[in-house]
Amino acid sequence: MPTHIDQVVTEVIPEPESRHESGDGDKRWQESMQVEAILKQSERKYRRICAGGFDD
Repeated sequence: MPTHIDQVVTEVIPEPESRHESGDGDKRWQESMQVEAILKQSERKYRRICAGGFDD
């Protein structure tokens, strides 16, 4: 699928995901979800601190 950016032309060739890592993919997904939950919690705490506790 060619992409044109002003004078630059590049060809992008998508590659299918390999199915060799079936068990490992689930573990990575779980870790990703845990990290996302931690980041959301951290963001909520940060906003609460920035608000000076006015949201209580």
